[in-house]
Amino acid sequence: MIKIIGFVKRKAGLTIDEFSRYWQENHAPLGFEILPDDIRILRYVHHYAVPMEALGEPIFDGVAEFGFEDMDMFQKWFAWFMSDGGQPLRDDELNFMDSSSAVVVMAEERVIIPGDDAREDGIKLIAGVKRKSGLTLEEFREYWRDKHAPLALTVLHSAPNVNRYVHNYGLALEGLGEPAFDGIGEICFDDFDAFMNSTQWFLGEGGQVLRDDEENFVDHSTRVALILKERSFIR
Repeated sequence: MIKIIGFVKRKAGLTIDEFSRYWQENHAPLGFEILPDDIRILRYVHHYAVPMEALGEPIFDGVAEFGFEDMDMFQKWFAWFMSDGGQPLRDDELNFMDSSSAVVVMAEERVIIPGDDAREDGIKLIAGVKRKSGLTLEEFREYWRDKHAPLALTVLHSAPNVNRYVHNYGLALEGLGEPAFDGIGEICFDDFDAFMNSTQWFLGEGGQVLRDDEENFVDHSTRVALILKERSFIR
């Protein structure tokens, strides 16, 4: 699946709750109302930041995902979105979103551990990273997919309540240069307690082998990690 993953920040003056509510109750319905019938979206998901006092203000307040069957369908959607037909959506973004700080990545999805990512109390960790210096985008992708993912599968069975694990490989597009993130990982948990237990596991002896292996392909200084609640409109 080809995906557009957008990291967004709320408009100044809005709380995270106000931002999330407007996005869900006003903006999403508007999009469905005006979307042409011949444009097929396979996946449309909102992720809303879970504030944590200990971590301070999140760098982004939400993450959107759009999924398309192929590049042709994405291009058809994008042409519509940027046309007069999509103007109401672009205008509406100004009511709740700081568009100047948005980061958008086109990616190809690969599901490593399938599972349910839309539980009512579920928590999702989304992390965007850049590759280690000296690696090409393809070398980064191959290492993450062919070496790190199999290693993760050998140890994640002992991680508490990991429901789903997904790789999104950033795509470099002609004329747009390098993606903002070379890879975006998604890990889903039953609830907040499960997320905290898994985090303790990852930072402890159990996750050491994964942390060590990340040094082979990830530039940790670029990592952006977000703790989020999910709302699926199209799964």
